Amino acid sequence: MAYNVTVYTLAGCFPCKSLRDWFKQNNIPFEEKVVRLGSPYIQEMESYGGGKKFPFIVVQHNNQTHTFTGLHQKTKQFLLELKES
Repeated sequence: MAYNVTVYTLAGCFPCKSLRDWFKQNNIPFEEKVVRLGSPYIQEMESYGGGKKFPFIVVQHNNQTHTFTGLHQKTKQFLLELKES
């Protein structure tokens, strides 16, 4: 099944770097959007319910949108299962 992953990050954010590394190590394709002051990505993130916490992950799959803040075990499990489906 096809899925799309968008990751909203901040420059210099260590958890964001860790997330990028984990995605690459697990061969999970993603689009990164670096949020800067005045960036249109802020409104885009907020439209998904995101706030001021990074990294913010949006997964679109089967006409559903799933959002996560940070790369917690629940998020990792969801993404790995999605990759294998």
